[in-house]
Amino acid sequence: MEYRKTMAPSAFYLRYPTEAAYVAGQERRMRQYQARQESNLAIYRCIKLASDDSCMDFVHDSRVAEATPSHFQPMDQDPPAL
Repeated sequence: MEYRKTMAPSAFYLRYPTEAAYVAGQERRMRQYQARQESNLAIYRCIKLASDDSCMDFVHDSRVAEATPSHFQPMDQDPPAL
C-alpha cells in the first residue's frame, strides 16, 4: 500500500480506491474461503461416515458386478433350442 500512496494516485486502482476498501475485500475473500473449507470438510466427513458405516457396500458391490465380464457370471437362462 505504501507504493500506491507514494507512486501512483488511487484513481488508477478503481478496484480498491482506498486502503480500507482493499482490507475489506481481503477480509471478505478470507471469510468466503473459510466458508468453502468448512463446507468441503462437512461433505468429506459425510462421505467418510457413510463409507465407514458400510452403507456404501451395496454401491461398491453393484459396480463390481457391472464391471465383471458377462462370461464370468453364471447364466440363469436355458440355452436356445436347436
